Amino acid sequence: IDIARFLDAKADEEDGAKNDNEDDEVTATEYDEEKVTNTTAAIEILQTFEVNTQKTMRLAAALNFASTRNLGNKNIKDFDAKMQWRKLANMIRFAHGLKKAAPSLGPEIPYDAFMIPKPTGYEPTPNLFHVCTDVQLPVGFRRLRWAMLSSKSNFMTKTLHQDKLEYTKLEIDPWDIHDDEIGKGVQIKGTNLDKFVGAQRKCQYLMPRSGIVSANMAFETHTIIEYSDYAFAMKKVTRNPDVPFGKTFECHVQTLVMNMGNNTCRLVGSVEAVFLGKPPMIAFKIKNGMYTGVTDYFVVKGETICEHTFQQNDGPQSNTK
Repeated sequence: IDIARFLDAKADEEDGAKNDNEDDEVTATEYDEEKVTNTTAAIEILQTFEVNTQKTMRLAAALNFASTRNLGNKNIKDFDAKMQWRKLANMIRFAHGLKKAAPSLGPEIPYDAFMIPKPTGYEPTPNLFHVCTDVQLPVGFRRLRWAMLSSKSNFMTKTLHQDKLEYTKLEIDPWDIHDDEIGKGVQIKGTNLDKFVGAQRKCQYLMPRSGIVSANMAFETHTIIEYSDYAFAMKKVTRNPDVPFGKTFECHVQTLVMNMGNNTCRLVGSVEAVFLGKPPMIAFKIKNGMYTGVTDYFVVKGETICEHTFQQNDGPQSNTK
C-alpha cells in the first residue's frame, strides 16, 4: 500500500511539472487519467482487504478462546490465530458474553459428537468472488443447521439480527416448501434431504445508519443450494434500493457449513457484487463497501455463535427435532 501511494504521489508530481511548462506539448491523455484512477482504486481496494483481514483475525482470536472452553472435545486442535491483535480485549469481552448470553442455539445434538467422513467425490459448493471468512467453529453441525435454518429457531432473527446487528422492522417468511422439516436435528429415517434444495424464503428489515448512509430497508431472498448431513449451503440476494445507486446492484452472499465431527463445523462465507446493467463509475467503491459490510456480518455472526455455543436451554427452543 505504501509503495502504491508513493508511485501515485510521484505520478502527480510529474503531471504537475508538465502542466507548469507552457511550452510542453505533451498533455495528460485519457490513458494517463485512467492509470491514475486505477491506482487510486487499487489503493482503496488494498486498504479494504487489510482492514477486513484484521477483522477476521479478531474472530480467529475469539474462536481460539472459545475452543479452549470445550474441554470435553480433546480431539479438537486449538485454532491458531497467528497474531495477537487485540487478543486480550477479545478474551475479556468473550468471557463476559459467555456468562450473560441467552441460549438460542438450542441444546447439543448427540450425533454431532461423531466423526463424519467426507462423502466420496464430494465437492463443496464453489465460493463467490470474495471469501470473507473461513473458520472452524466450536459448535455441532446439526445444532448450527437448526439454529440457522429452522423457522422454530430465533437465533438468526432475534439473537443475531435484532440484538447484535440492531436491525428493526424485521420480517421473515417461512420456507416455501418443507418448512416444518428444514433444519431438523434428526430427520425421519429414509428422508431424502435433496428435496430441501431450492427452498426459498423472503426477509426484510431496516438497517441502522452507518457512516454517511442513512437507515434503509433491505430486502432479501434466501435459497438453500446444498443440504445433507455433511454440508449445507444457503445463498441470499440482498437489495437496498434506498441507498445511493442501490437500484443498480445486488449483494450476493453465500454461507457454506461443513460437518467436521466432534461438535465442530467449518463455516465459509463469501460475497459477490452483481450489477444490474452497466456498472456505475463508482463500482469499485460499491464493491469495497460491500466486502467490508459482509465481512463485518460474518465476524459478528461467528462471535455470536461462540457466545451461545456453551449455553443450554430447557425451554421450547430445546426442541431441535
